[in-house]
Amino acid sequence: MVTKPKISVVLTSYNHAKYIGKAIDSVLMQDFEDFELVIIDDCSSDNSEEIVQKFSDSRIRFIKNEKNLGMVRTVNKGIETARGEYIAHFNSDDLFYSKNKLSKQVEFLDANPEYGAVFTRAQLVDDKDQPFKDPKHSYYLKMDQQQNQSRYAWLGFFFYNSNCLCYPSSMVRKSVYENVGTFDPSYTIMQDLDMWIRICKETEIFILEENLTAFRISKDSTSCQQNNRLVSVFEFKKVLGNYLNISSVEEFHKIFPELPCDRIEDIAISVAKRCLNLSAKHKSFAVDFLFNSTNSQSDLDNLVRLGIDYKSLIHARNSVIIPKYESGKKVALIHNKDLRVASSRIRGYNVLEYFGKNKIRPTLESYEEKNRAEYELVIFCKMFDLKNYILAQRLKAEGKKICFDLCDNYFYNPSDLQSYQDFQIQIKKMIEISDIVILSSKALHAVVLENIPESRNKITVIEDSFEEKLVSTHKPKKDVIRWLKFLKYKKLSSRMVRLVWFGNATSRNSECGMTTLLKIKDLIESYNKNYPICLTIVSNDKLLYRDIISKWDVKKTQYFKWEAATFIAILKHQDAALIPITKDPFTICKTGNRLIQSLTCGIDVLADSIPSYEEFKDCCFLDDWENGLKAVIEAKKDKSQKNQRIKKAKEIILAKYSIEIIAKKWCVLFSKIMG
Repeated sequence: MVTKPKISVVLTSYNHAKYIGKAIDSVLMQDFEDFELVIIDDCSSDNSEEIVQKFSDSRIRFIKNEKNLGMVRTVNKGIETARGEYIAHFNSDDLFYSKNKLSKQVEFLDANPEYGAVFTRAQLVDDKDQPFKDPKHSYYLKMDQQQNQSRYAWLGFFFYNSNCLCYPSSMVRKSVYENVGTFDPSYTIMQDLDMWIRICKETEIFILEENLTAFRISKDSTSCQQNNRLVSVFEFKKVLGNYLNISSVEEFHKIFPELPCDRIEDIAISVAKRCLNLSAKHKSFAVDFLFNSTNSQSDLDNLVRLGIDYKSLIHARNSVIIPKYESGKKVALIHNKDLRVASSRIRGYNVLEYFGKNKIRPTLESYEEKNRAEYELVIFCKMFDLKNYILAQRLKAEGKKICFDLCDNYFYNPSDLQSYQDFQIQIKKMIEISDIVILSSKALHAVVLENIPESRNKITVIEDSFEEKLVSTHKPKKDVIRWLKFLKYKKLSSRMVRLVWFGNATSRNSECGMTTLLKIKDLIESYNKNYPICLTIVSNDKLLYRDIISKWDVKKTQYFKWEAATFIAILKHQDAALIPITKDPFTICKTGNRLIQSLTCGIDVLADSIPSYEEFKDCCFLDDWENGLKAVIEAKKDKSQKNQRIKKAKEIILAKYSIEIIAKKWCVLFSKIMG
């Protein structure tokens, strides 16, 4: 029977042949000897393994990853492998600074069972093991100055200030990890802070007041600080999410004694409200949370009750600064350049235009083969055919990062089409080779996870922005101009109900498109008996329009082929947009861009609901066609209610779907991938 050691020292390493020998020596020289040294090499390309193999101590267990897992997953592998009661963490470029480092920490934990982790003070050293004193990097010099306090005070400190504890000085009871879980692999630089918060929510921690650990600050550490600061904008927001699920009002007041809160239901909003008056990172977290959790009038009323003004919230959202790179890194976008395709404009051209117009870094441009060597990241926007997959393989082999952007559910295939079977194979290949996958809706996120569960840690959601204008090189055609004049004709416009449907005429694998209008044909025709209805169709199949729409018993119908020069103008001349939907796994994954575009143009929306429409349920008519039509007709006489609906909708749209907000999400993503 193998005796379990008291301590498992988990030492993770990647390409640290220069330092790893000294690191191992500093562990083997400890005066406390009942430990195992678990060394996990993350598939290093240098001679680290050769150096480790020179040590013959029986307490060493060496594990080499078959492929590079990254620091966080490698640390987690060490925790899962560890057999000791206590786990001492360690990096291969750091040192145990004192021979009694382990013995003093064991002595403390043995004597204080109410403490789950113990840290030490750390001596900062440079590449040559000399004391690190560079004043240009004050963050490192200040990180080890906080005094001991209760776990609740620690939670308050982390909330307001971020991390100050030295990871390689830590010793944690393995039972604590069994309770709170291992490190979150979705982090790249703030996994430590996230873990210390989770630990402090369960148990006390303590810092020994001696420099028992040497923490190395190398040139690589200081040179990447700029990009780390960009990544921290994204990751600190996620860290703050730990405070939204505080378990009781009593615990809330122990962490935030200065803040009012009387109900457990108000804790999350109270945390977000506090963040609104703190740093830019706090503010960014707050506005994202408050907007994402505000889906009805009652939610808005609750914000007002707690002292949060929605207009001020919108101003705060739009004032969050877009993070910018100082480097000359370039990102390339591969996308369909046909601007008649909505995804080509919304997820391609519009983003490119905004980055270029505002001189945002990193530089974002359409992919050009001649500029291939300059790209660090390449985004494949709904491009997953064999040709593009082969290109992605080549770029990946050259060390470039790959991002795959998808906005439709190709996993739904009720007709068992061979083309969709091929699509699914190619999409899975693209997701496998990609460093990160961008999806356009939460519903699509769920579908991809169901079909490709191993993609969980790659996926993020970036929604569509609305379009304030459309790019066109053509003037409106005469027939469009005549129709718009007819719709504006004074003698008719006060009585006439102007309705519009727009979109792709058909889909190869879903019962969506123009035929969905047949669901509401009888209702529309019945209202036409008392109120003249003009129905405008903007699509890409005039023959289908002639077959199923042109003979409706209404005042008039009119078809136009979608064109950038006229689309927005046509929308703005309507009273309401009709968006009937046959609900299936394809349509429920769609974004809200048709609804949002209509509301942005100041017209009512009558629609069947899908998940991306739900947040607008108080601003339009979902699954309520008859009352919706009545409201549209009533608005011909009194626009006050309609104006309120549109105003409320535009507040949500401006706060969540403007190109400025969506561009910020892309910027944060770039910093996370390229940092």
